Amino acid sequence: MTDTDFNFRHEQFAGEMQRRLALPFDAWETIGRGDPITTGARAHLARLAESGNGDMA
Repeated sequence: MTDTDFNFRHEQFAGEMQRRLALPFDAWETIGRGDPITTGARAHLARLAESGNGDMA
């Protein structure tokens, strides 16, 4: 990830946090189906491992 990519993602995250914090707490929307945040990441890693691209080295 380049510095430009990191800065863009950071700005997106910061913007989303500012938007959410501007709303009253009871107006917030859920960001998922209630699954643990790692569920999608684990599924992605499993797909990588199955395709032979799970090597992190």
